[in-house]
Amino acid sequence: MPSTPPRAFALPLLREAGLTLSTDLHNRDGVNTHHEPLAQAADLVLASTTALADPGRTMRRIVERGRARTVVASAAGDAVGRDELLARAAALDAADGGSP
Repeated sequence: MPSTPPRAFALPLLREAGLTLSTDLHNRDGVNTHHEPLAQAADLVLASTTALADPGRTMRRIVERGRARTVVASAAGDAVGRDELLARAAALDAADGGSP
């Protein structure tokens, strides 16, 4: 769902309904605040790193400021399969001391 008005109003309603929200921020640059409402409301955020100067910083900010506990970021053409994605997630979890 785009976060642009008038659709942004639906985010609290979806949350109140108990739905899990996800979003794909395919053109986020990490500076423009256009995506902030959706990035902060989503439980799962997928993001392209193509326009990001510091992907790690942007991912941490999404987690710190929003609901998401999972942020997946990759560059165009850097898609990975399910097994590799799960292996990467497990490695990150282990490096973080096993906390969710």
